Formats: sequence, structure tokens, C-alpha cells
Amino acid sequence: MGDPTIIHNPLVQGIGIGSHASVQAGNDGSICCFVKKPGNADVYMMTCDHVLVVARIDNDHRVVQPGTQVNQVIGEWKQSFHPQPPSDGDSCLTLLSNARGYVNRTYSPTSGQALVNIPSVVNDSQLIQLVQTNAAVYKYGLTTRVTTGNIFAWPVTVRGSNGSVLFTDTIVVHGPQGGVWAAEGDSGSPLITTQGNQLVGINFEIEQGAAPPTGYAYPINHQMAHLGVTEYIAPPKLVRAEGTEIEDPAPQPEADPALIAQHTKLVNALNVHQPHLFGIPSVTHVGVGIKFKGGNPTQQLSIIVWVVEKKALEHVPEIHRIPPHLEHAGEVFPTDLQVLPFFSNPRYH
Repeated sequence: MGDPTIIHNPLVQGIGIGSHASVQAGNDGSICCFVKKPGNADVYMMTCDHVLVVARIDNDHRVVQPGTQVNQVIGEWKQSFHPQPPSDGDSCLTLLSNARGYVNRTYSPTSGQALVNIPSVVNDSQLIQLVQTNAAVYKYGLTTRVTTGNIFAWPVTVRGSNGSVLFTDTIVVHGPQGGVWAAEGDSGSPLITTQGNQLVGINFEIEQGAAPPTGYAYPINHQMAHLGVTEYIAPPKLVRAEGTEIEDPAPQPEADPALIAQHTKLVNALNVHQPHLFGIPSVTHVGVGIKFKGGNPTQQLSIIVWVVEKKALEHVPEIHRIPPHLEHAGEVFPTDLQVLPFFSNPRYH
């Protein structure tokens, strides 16, 4: 597997970067992807805003790769999208210099030392399909390198330990039970589909101590739109040793209209009921995702309500009970109860 801590030319997705002004602190995070703005030939590197916060607030906007080497400047920070909570984004753009090449490729769980193309980004319809199928995903980042997981829910709203809303429009990813999904330094890394190698999101946080390991990402197409980016730079075809091109895998299927309509109805119902749900002291997150039965995914979309812990019904006051269904606009929607603590580390890793 490739080493994200060393100099790369060309630059690829998932390798370590940092702010020139804080180089003594080492690599701060990971590259997500390379993009362009409309009517402009400039190439930008995309990562999380909190990864390059020093480059943003300091007079020295230079960015280095790897983040440990002061003389390895690859460009300058130019723009960020990172609203105050409740936040629906954490991303930024670095204008690349001509010092290095770049390509939207990374290392996959099966690629070994070889890079694979990440040919495109998913849209909302494809993301709904990924949620409904509990789709397999992976990421490549600075610290934990290649790890695998499954998309569990989107969109999800996350509350902090003081009860305030911290994140919205969040993708929740489950890593392997007893394993690792991400750690400090993986922020900014690309969330990628196992089937099709499409870019889904930008990883920005983890839930400390969660079982299974739980990570948060923002949909990449939404972050690109917030930054005024319209072009994800498709990589050239890979070439076999004998000179023939390797075709990129087929993209993810679109969700059918009925599934899109059902997801939209669930989101609308959740928006209506969210104030009441967040009035329940033990509710930590709410979102739309697949319902589990007996520990297994059902492929049935439902309103997911996360609580600090599950208790026997007789030990929960009636006003604090999560009903099995919620009503909205004359329809009834199933709920599913899951366990996650309040997000307790809003300092960003």
C-alpha cells in the first residue's frame, strides 16, 4: 500500500498535507480530490477547512505535501466553506502551483501498491441508492490508510454534548465491528464506493468510542457546490503493461423515482418531527437510513433516532418514548432506534 507520509508526484487522493505555517506540527490531514471552477483553467486541491485552518488564518497561506517538510510547497489556500454550527460543511480549496502533477487516483482495499482511478462523483440520486443498499465503501487517509465500511444513513443531524446541533447534511458510515474506520489525520480523505470507485464524500469527523466505529462525511457534490466548483477532474485511463487501456468501472446506479420520492417524504417527515425528537434528553442524532432487524440491514428506509442507550420500555417515561412510526401529511413512516453518544469532541481532529 502506498505511503501517504512521503512526497508524491503526482499528488493523489488521501495523502498527507499540512499548513506551511505549522509544519513543525506535522501532517494535518489528507487530500480529498482535484477540481476546477467554471471558465477557469486553475486547478484546486480540496480538503477539510479544519485541516488547513492555520493556512487560512495566518498571513502564510502556503500548503505543503507532506505536511512535515517546509520546502515542499504545492500551492496556497484560497477559499473555505465552514459555517458555524449547525454546520453543513467543512471544506476548502488550495490553488495548486506547477510544482507537482495531480490525478484523481488513490489506493483501494485490493490495489496493493497500485493506484486506482476515481473517475467521478456520485449525485444525490446515487447516494440515496447507496443508503438503501447499505453500500460498501472505503477510504484512504494519512493515518489509518485504507479502511472499509458501509454507508448507513443520510442526511443525519448530529448533536453535541451540550444538546446543540453541530452538523447537518451528514453521511454516517459504519466501519467494521471491532476494527477502525478513521483517526486523527484522516480528515479530508475521500469516501469512495467499493463498487465503481466513485467519490461519495469528504470525511471530516469520527465518533469517539462508538461501536461499530462511526465516521461522518459531507456529500462531495454539496461541498463542491458551496465552493463554486463545477468540475471534478476525471483521471486519464490507466494503461496495462502491454499498452492497452483499462476501462473505468461502471458508475453507481441511480435510485428509481419511487425510492427518491420515499426518501424525500422521510426527510420532510423528519424535519417536522425533529424539534420534538430533540426535546427528548437522550436523543443524540436523527436521520434517514436503513432499518435494522436482528442486527441485519433490511433495505427499508426509515427515520433513524439515535439515543445514548436503549432501555426497557417500562424504564422510559411515556413522553420520552420513540414511537415505532411517525406520521406526516397523512402517511406513516417507520422509525428505528440506534445507539450513539452525544458528539463529545467538537474541536475537530
